[in-house]
Parts: sequence; C-alpha cells; structure tokens
Amino acid sequence: MQNRRPLFFAPDAALALVLALLPAPSRAQRHEDEKPTNLKILPADISHEDLHGVMEEFNAALGVRCDHCHVLAPGKRDFASDEKEHKRAARGMMRLTKSINDSLGTLIGREEVMKVECVTCHRGQDEPRTLRGVLTATATKEGAEAAVKQYRELRDQYYGRGGYDFGENALLETAREMERRQLEPAVVLPLLRLNLELFPQSAGTHVQLGRVLLEQGDQAGATAHFEEAKRLQPDNRWLQRQIQEILKGNEGGH
Repeated sequence: MQNRRPLFFAPDAALALVLALLPAPSRAQRHEDEKPTNLKILPADISHEDLHGVMEEFNAALGVRCDHCHVLAPGKRDFASDEKEHKRAARGMMRLTKSINDSLGTLIGREEVMKVECVTCHRGQDEPRTLRGVLTATATKEGAEAAVKQYRELRDQYYGRGGYDFGENALLETAREMERRQLEPAVVLPLLRLNLELFPQSAGTHVQLGRVLLEQGDQAGATAHFEEAKRLQPDNRWLQRQIQEILKGNEGGH
C-alpha cells in the first residue's frame, strides 16, 4: 500500500501561505518614512510617488537612468549628493523652464501657451543637439567618411523616435553649415550623395550637388545634376532661378 501525504500543511508551509495571502504593503507605505533631502526646486513635502514620477519623466525625456544625475555606485548610494554636474545642470534647466512657462504667455499676449518640458528639446537625448550639429562636428574633426558612418548609425538607432530629424532637408542643412565653416568640398560631397541615396527625388539636393561640383570645375557633373533637378520639378520657378544664378555666378567668376 502506497504511503499518502498527510492532509495538512507543515507549520512553515502554513506560515508561508498566510504571509502570501496578506496584502503587500503599498509603495507609499514602504517609503512613508523615507523623506527626500536636499530638494531645492521640488517641494520639500513632495510625496515619494510624485517624486518618483518626476524622476521617471526625466529618464524618459533624456533617455538616461537614475545614475546620470545621482551617485549610485557599489557601496555608495547618495541621492542627496550634488557631486554630479548633471544634477546641478538639471536644477538650472528646471529653473529655466519654469521661467519660460511663467512668462511666455505674458510676453506674447496669450492666456494659454504650450508648456515647455524636458522632452520638448531633449527628445530622448541626454544632450539636445541637432543632427546638423552632431555631423558637422564629426566631419570637422574626423572627415566625411566618419560623418557618413555616424549618420547611418544614428538613423538605424533613432529613426522614428523623434531624437533627430532624418528628413530630406537635414543633410542639406548640414552641407550648408559645413560650407559656412569653409570645409572642403571633399567633405561636403559625400553627405550630399548620401542624401540622394536616401531621397533620390530630391531636386534641392541635385542643385546643391551641382553647385559644389561647378565650384570644383566639374562642368559636366554639375550640368547633369541641374538637368535632373529641372526634370524632377519642371514647374519650380524658384529652382530654375537658383540654377540660373549659380551658372551666372560661375561665368562671372571666370
């Protein structure tokens, strides 16, 4: 005859069951005795739940974690510390956004205006830099190949997330910025060609490419791009005038 298990629980099992059935303490209960310290912008009596919500908004807006601003290292967890520059910067930005939100309506004569938030500028980036700024800096320091590689990597990582503008005009504006900084055409051309790879119907890119090639003395290459631009937008009078002015300026330069 097989032994049957007794129809009762061992004391430790019964205790575990009772504890499991008891309601778990809420997050507010767990932290009711944990009062935040060193608050200089947020209200001193802010609840833990509200404070946690603010911190989560920061994390999402900047694409970071708590240790971006707070000292959180093995053996040292000090949320109150002002050691990190990012935390001091965050306070400054909070003051700035509050000032904008408090005064913008009065300045433009509206009762209701859109509120500025961290995400308004950061859009998931810890440094709210434009794509143009990022690529221009890279091209200046490391050359065109590095800038093209960086663009592809950023596009793979952030496309559709709002962090950067990957539209048709982004690389056009980047090329213009590089020219304003007097970077060599050899640095500018690869980015314009990359833009045509992504936006083959971009008449503006063809015009820009034609102009740069013309400055390099490549008359045939420039003409081909101008003709393609006119084919893509035959009714665009502004584009036609732009091509004429470029050609006229080139004749005057010679």
